[in-house]
Amino acid sequence: MEFVASENGKAAESAPLQTKNSFVVSEVSGGLCTLVSDCLHVVEWPLSLLPFDVKKGMVLSLDIVRDTKEEAKREKNLKNMQADLSKSSEA
Repeated sequence: MEFVASENGKAAESAPLQTKNSFVVSEVSGGLCTLVSDCLHVVEWPLSLLPFDVKKGMVLSLDIVRDTKEEAKREKNLKNMQADLSKSSEA
């Protein structure tokens, strides 16, 4: 991952906002599914977040998308909460 300077002087990541990965279901047990990627990374994933009919040997594609709008919304909410706490502690 590469970092570049942004307009506000902070380091900004230049990584893509979306990735797509394929995994083979290696094992299903105890509410977890063991997934193995093409490059042999192993990930345990909750069954509740996968298709209901997932079985050993299936190939799953996962799209991971960075939600910058949600990030900005959460940052704004956090700053508002901090400001409210600061005001209430001054009173």
